[in-house]
Amino acid sequence: GTSATTGNITRDVASTAQMDGLAGVSSFANLTSVALPSIPALTAGSDTDYCVGDNLSTAILTINNPTTFTHRWYSDASLTTLVFTGNSASIGTNLGVSSAVAGSHNFYIVRESPTTSCQSAPLLVTINISASPTIGVSSNDADNEICRFETIEVTFFGTASSYTVTIDGLPVTTQGTVTTIPGGVKFTSNNSLTANTYNVEAIGTLNGCTATTSLNFTVKPL
Repeated sequence: GTSATTGNITRDVASTAQMDGLAGVSSFANLTSVALPSIPALTAGSDTDYCVGDNLSTAILTINNPTTFTHRWYSDASLTTLVFTGNSASIGTNLGVSSAVAGSHNFYIVRESPTTSCQSAPLLVTINISASPTIGVSSNDADNEICRFETIEVTFFGTASSYTVTIDGLPVTTQGTVTTIPGGVKFTSNNSLTANTYNVEAIGTLNGCTATTSLNFTVKPL
């Protein structure tokens, strides 16, 4: 009879096993299919949005329920540039992201089994660094001084998507009104303000980042 022979068992991308040996010779092999690890996930509430100038060395991303798996963090979709291995990564120190300029940074995290060395499909994590808005301020009074029973209009304008206006650190209520205008907001003082110097301030927000500017005006006694 024909004796048995050895051959190479290969598996294609569709997980089809094939044994290469001599033609006409029976070949036997036992194949074991091992499930891939699940795609990793970050812990709930993980923050991936930051502002220019933020301290990213203390900004940490942590894998949820890491168990005994090894987690590898790559900076490219082809998984060739490994930047960190571990369950918790400092965005600034371990991943090398700088907050000096605005931009987006992609990382691909794979989960690897310690027993089979099989890897999961990657989890894409995008870290966004956004610029703070620019805010300007102007008023309709040249020297920002008015007499009692007069009013002043203070306008805040810029790139912010929303504004919060306060006067002397308090929400605007009886001190005046705040109205939205194209590109900003306008504060109009109440004509019943007593003689004093007031500080009206606006905090502008854009993509979660803020900037602040203010203006002082004086109400003079009669």
